[in-house]
Amino acid sequence: MRKAMMDYFKSKGEIPEFYLDPYCNVKLIYGNKNKEGKVWIIEIYNHNLTEILEVKIKQTPNGCKIFLEGNLRKWKYGGKNAVNDLSYSAYCECVELISKRLGVDSKFIYELELNYIEIGGNIKLPSAYDRFIPCLTSYPELTIERWSASSVYFKGAKYRLIFYDKLLEMKDRRIISGKVADRLRKHLFILRFEIKINAKSGYRKKKEIRTFKSFKDNWNDLIEDWKSSFYKAKICDLFSDSKRVERNELNPLETKNYHNFLFTKKVGVDRALYTFQYFSKNRKSEMVNYIQELHEHFTKGDKWHFYNNVLIAVSNKKDSLLIKNYST
Repeated sequence: MRKAMMDYFKSKGEIPEFYLDPYCNVKLIYGNKNKEGKVWIIEIYNHNLTEILEVKIKQTPNGCKIFLEGNLRKWKYGGKNAVNDLSYSAYCECVELISKRLGVDSKFIYELELNYIEIGGNIKLPSAYDRFIPCLTSYPELTIERWSASSVYFKGAKYRLIFYDKLLEMKDRRIISGKVADRLRKHLFILRFEIKINAKSGYRKKKEIRTFKSFKDNWNDLIEDWKSSFYKAKICDLFSDSKRVERNELNPLETKNYHNFLFTKKVGVDRALYTFQYFSKNRKSEMVNYIQELHEHFTKGDKWHFYNNVLIAVSNKKDSLLIKNYST
């Protein structure tokens, strides 16, 4: 089963008359202030009746306006199955089930406009690679919003990129117990990479992803773009050993830089960043570049293959996601 990557979404559009099946929960019905008709607040249950999508429907003279949102992957697989990515066939099944729940033809759901989507995938690696996340230091045209040992956020005007430790996230959300998470993390590191798109105009793609149908039709393009987006991230080599440095051969500036490098190695990149920011009047981007330069200058680069192995794992993940010889 080929798997891809829609998580949370927000959508809107129009549908004709609707006929809710028994597995919809009508939370509220009230009159529209503009006297256009009624408004329904509805929860749509999945097959197992464990997860919901949220729906708001406004009656108009020509039909109904609909606002639909939720986590499609979670709706399909359940909240406790947090590692699975959504397959192409499962995506189509979700659209069909939404249509069935609302009593409308699936073409109306496929035509809904997507005004927010999250695209993500899990990359499984050996446990030694859990040091990879703080290696991520910068991204072209984006700024760092958050940086820690377990998660890194890059922010733009219209979209964000997030890298995080999936097992730690599952532990924090109590999807799995701390003991189970700790046991798994001794052997496994699951790197989660997500693209959160705030507006359809904000994502750089050859083909715009406007609707559920265009998401389906451009499935392989989205997967290729997910991979290329990962590859653009700039890293700081935290895996390689430090160079042997003769301090009496360093000039005053090099001595200062070397001490800052040793400080970074001791406290970690995230804590060093915030410390350097404090003394540099909060110029975060300059400090990120400075930390990268320190590691380029004072490390051997002997463990660069760790980073290359991550890229290989991302590429392999991409290949497993692609749909071969499919028609829309």
